[in-house]
Amino acid sequence: MLGQFRVRFEPGGQIFKASAPVDLFLAAASCDILVEQPCGARTTCGRCRVRVLAGTVRSSEADERLLTAEERNAGWRLGCQLVLDRSATIEIPPVARSTAAKSFGGDVRVDEAARVLTARRVQVPEATLDRQEADIDRLAAALGGDRRAVGAAPAALIDLAAALRRGADVGVVMEGDELLSATAEGPASWLGLALDVGSTSLAAALVDLGDGRVHASASLLNPQVAFGPDIISRIQHAIEHPDGTRHLTAAVRRGLAELVHDVMRRAAAPPARILAASVAGNPTMMHTWLGVGVEPLGHAPYVGTWSQALRCRARDVELPIHPNAAVYCFPLIRSHVGADTVSAAVACGLDEVDRPTLLVDLGTNSEVVVAAKGRVVATSTAAGPAFEGATIHHGLRASPGAIDAVTIMPDGRLLTKTVGALPPRGLCGSGLIDAVAELRRAGIIDTTGGLASPDQVHGRVPAALVDRLTTVGRQRAFVLNSGGPHTGTEVVLTARDVRQLQLAKGSILAGITLVCRRFGIDIGDLDQVLLAGAFGTYVRKASIVAIGLTPPVDPERVRFVGNAAGIGARLALLDRRVRQRAEALAAQAEYLELAGHPDYEAAFMDALGFPA
Repeated sequence: MLGQFRVRFEPGGQIFKASAPVDLFLAAASCDILVEQPCGARTTCGRCRVRVLAGTVRSSEADERLLTAEERNAGWRLGCQLVLDRSATIEIPPVARSTAAKSFGGDVRVDEAARVLTARRVQVPEATLDRQEADIDRLAAALGGDRRAVGAAPAALIDLAAALRRGADVGVVMEGDELLSATAEGPASWLGLALDVGSTSLAAALVDLGDGRVHASASLLNPQVAFGPDIISRIQHAIEHPDGTRHLTAAVRRGLAELVHDVMRRAAAPPARILAASVAGNPTMMHTWLGVGVEPLGHAPYVGTWSQALRCRARDVELPIHPNAAVYCFPLIRSHVGADTVSAAVACGLDEVDRPTLLVDLGTNSEVVVAAKGRVVATSTAAGPAFEGATIHHGLRASPGAIDAVTIMPDGRLLTKTVGALPPRGLCGSGLIDAVAELRRAGIIDTTGGLASPDQVHGRVPAALVDRLTTVGRQRAFVLNSGGPHTGTEVVLTARDVRQLQLAKGSILAGITLVCRRFGIDIGDLDQVLLAGAFGTYVRKASIVAIGLTPPVDPERVRFVGNAAGIGARLALLDRRVRQRAEALAAQAEYLELAGHPDYEAAFMDALGFPA
């Protein structure tokens, strides 16, 4: 049996102690260090490399294949393949984190008659020998109800007892006939949390339950990326490791707790004032957050444990707010169309539109919904991680230094914008779409996705563009940034990158085509195309239309709706009718399974090319 050994992580100096072999990413995750695995540990990208500073760690077959001899001799190893069984010091390069907060929408109107929670002050008479009634019964009478009409969990009873010890004037917050909290002070406002639990990032908004204002919002990288870049790899982790679901649950709860502490700090709000939360996320995220096994979602027939709306208390899911806070979880539609899609659909009013309306939530798994006159058809498309930069030669998430916008001027000058206005160091999803759209417009990429050679476009495009055409290995490429001491690193767009974008957009467009066909309409009949998701917020409409990511409709009918899932979560905090609409929509929605669909392959092949 191995003795105990220590793994030290640099540059932070965190220590992990073990007495049995442990995967690097699990040891690092235990120290709150996220080692990303962009290709899902399939050893195809080589970007999870870490450096062994001290200790003996042999090279794996994947190390020999993807790293040069010089790199291996310098201590570099692929993190996804590294199993530690003795003391070592490992340097992990900084993990890119998305720090920009997702929007949770603008001003909202709060209908008093439809409030989820109600707050009021009441005078609760003291108990007497002649009227020996419990605190909760006297409160029920003071509220105008029957004795024993008010329910309460232990945390609420503790609040009530403490408030009554300080006087008869008590502020209470009720969810229907249940007491959530009581206080003698009566804070200026009660607060709620809107949570968007995404597979890539987590987002939270602290919302005033009185007027609906957002006091603070923030987002961060989902710590589950330590176990894979997408839901499929995380499900695989749960299948392959006995404690896999527990790992995923601990990671996402830790991330949400960090996020909640952040928004509370920004708003100077104590946990006791936060009495509600509403949560939206895809089925894998919702299962793992609630601690429910996700293994069944990884194989046919891809069935989750539940589909209806769920309600629990903050203490049940380790949210660091009032332990008795009422937590609402949106319902799911099917295996890979979840609470986030339902929340977004309700926020966009898809259950109330008369004309055919398409909603696409762009991401690694892109949900597609078509609705009109109460009918809803939905599916999920496996677009892949190209939008996150995972399969792109110089791909990055939308982190500082990532090229997120590209423009080609008439004279051939290339203009790029980066996240944080820093020197370029890679290409994120919106920049990828922009670059391909601009090169398509300039005639350097053809309708099949082929990237031209210098000879093919010489004399037809400005010389400044021809000079940027090169080769990387055996494939054609276009230089977006040449690199230099003060100009960032070299960033190129390769022919394979263009193909990866085609595969992603082909999957999405094929899903749109088949959903419209199921609905009984042609894609040209769509009245509106709504693009949701934080990724979609930063993509230019002209570029999306140019590459054919959306159906061939008038660009005026294409509209970005931002973080619609987060907006729906915010609305559900305030208005019980939003919850009713969400539950009705999820119950009546028709689900179209694309796996094994007889027309999918043909639709996918038709969708690969770029518009002429």
